[in-house]
Amino acid sequence: MRDRNITFVLIILILAAGALIQLSRSNIIFMMNDKTEALKAFQNFSAEDSKDSFVSNEKYILIYDRNESNSILIKNNILKTFEYMKKKLDVTEVSEFNGLNGDYRTVIVAFEALNKFPEIKNILNFAKAGGKILFAERPLDNETFFEVSKDLGVEETHSMMNLKGITLKSNVLIKAKGFSVNGDFMTNSSLDVKLKYNCNLLAVSEENKPLLWDIPYGSGKIMIFNGSTLNTKNSRGLISGMMGILNEDFIYPIANIKVTFIDDFPAPFPSGINEKIYHDYKVTTPEFYRYVWWPDILKGAKNYNLKYTGMIIEQYDRLVKTPFAEVSKDEKIRLLEFGREIIKSGGEIGIHGYNHQPLVPEKYIKEPLGYQPWRSGSDMFDAIKEVNKFAGSVFPRYDFTSYVPPSNILSPEGRRAVTSGMPKLKVISSVYADNDYGDAYSQEFSVNKDGIIEMPRITFGYEVDKEILWDSYNGLTSLGIFAHFIHPDDVLDESRNHGKSWEEMNREYCSLMKFIYTDFGWIRPFTATEGALELLKYNRCVPRFYLKDGQVLGECKDFSKGQYFILRTLKEPTNCKNCKVHKIDEGVYIVCAEEPEFSIKLS
Repeated sequence: MRDRNITFVLIILILAAGALIQLSRSNIIFMMNDKTEALKAFQNFSAEDSKDSFVSNEKYILIYDRNESNSILIKNNILKTFEYMKKKLDVTEVSEFNGLNGDYRTVIVAFEALNKFPEIKNILNFAKAGGKILFAERPLDNETFFEVSKDLGVEETHSMMNLKGITLKSNVLIKAKGFSVNGDFMTNSSLDVKLKYNCNLLAVSEENKPLLWDIPYGSGKIMIFNGSTLNTKNSRGLISGMMGILNEDFIYPIANIKVTFIDDFPAPFPSGINEKIYHDYKVTTPEFYRYVWWPDILKGAKNYNLKYTGMIIEQYDRLVKTPFAEVSKDEKIRLLEFGREIIKSGGEIGIHGYNHQPLVPEKYIKEPLGYQPWRSGSDMFDAIKEVNKFAGSVFPRYDFTSYVPPSNILSPEGRRAVTSGMPKLKVISSVYADNDYGDAYSQEFSVNKDGIIEMPRITFGYEVDKEILWDSYNGLTSLGIFAHFIHPDDVLDESRNHGKSWEEMNREYCSLMKFIYTDFGWIRPFTATEGALELLKYNRCVPRFYLKDGQVLGECKDFSKGQYFILRTLKEPTNCKNCKVHKIDEGVYIVCAEEPEFSIKLS
């Protein structure tokens, strides 16, 4: 009897195992993923950003010079940074400035010609009485600067010079104290100065010259950026950090998302043998991707808490009109295998294109990339319909909700084709920064008027270089976002792998992801669609803060449970009501609000 029971149990286990194997092979798995919940959650939100605003006791003002081109760029960049921080920033032109007609917390001077600013002494008196001033561009060495230089912490001024690189002497960027980049990446037009003894030096150049410092001034404080580079998107974290160090008990919202894309995957791999790959692994190129590259990439996801969004390419031909080419049965099987494993690992599948020809008309692309232009928006629409049809034939009843434009280039006509051809589309992910030619589809983290989430990627590649780290620090400090992408064929392209083997590239890639996982362990991993939902929550929420009786009091409109904030304070957060607070760096905390109204006692 006992043997019969054991046999019965074994039969049940074998049948159950077989059922699980069949389930994993079937398309049912594509109906059992977290995206379903994310899509349902989207229905609870309006398509547009909230236009509500609170009147807060935080008031800031920026003064710029319309006759100085860099002043305009700096003004626009700081204005966008404040928009992300949900802080109201009044803006006035220097010739129209007629005094501080309001109870401002901080004045930002974003121009170089201080001789145009007869109110500068009154601004200094504002700091003496307890206010804060940020000089966001190095002043010109003129008579007016000489008159106030001691107030700005300058003991001696020698000349104007170009200062190379930057080394952070503080955590103005979160977790970046001691980090440096060289002059190949950054050069500032600066003053060669010697500082007074009571200055707090926050950053220096490669030549160890002062780039950023602050100085007590009466009851207030003055901060000076001795440079010209606060005009770019990859300085927005620096701006947020400056405001947090200049203004005690400074709090602002973040999205708190980590998204990782694999462009051109799943996609047809080159057939045959790559000499370098075969030398290292004795396998064909498709076998390398199946049995070496992909297992390594999946291992990285498991070890460093990543969720991959893979972007499908159907073909690598140059067709830009119908009829489009048929896909072989082997390619469909390969797509099914990789797609299943992406989703089983917690990831998502999105659309990259029928082929890798960006959806642009003739003469749209300014750089010599060799792409084939499309004749019409109708042809672009047909291509999007084709790849959706193909992907749907492999993954029936799976909603394709994310799109990445090939080479991060997308024309207005192409965008209309994508939104028309992908009825379930929720998010377009291209790039944050523009390229040198101005033809990249560069984005802000925003919600478009048509309801599509614009969620750019900030960094890319397998290598750990100073530029990637700088961009990562800035994205994480400003927005609480790490958004990265890689390509499978980087391994084969010598202009992108820089002569490195896959083993070397994978080691560096894991090093980058380990750095994010270790130093920014609070960042939450999402797929593209999940991340877009979190970005929508962040965009919709409108917070205001009061600093009163040793407390930070927060109140949010359009609140969703689990809104996140960065708090910079030299005090100790205690007695936290309706929120959780965790220290993430010296004087820096992440706050998770659980109710629309929350408070933090600072002792």
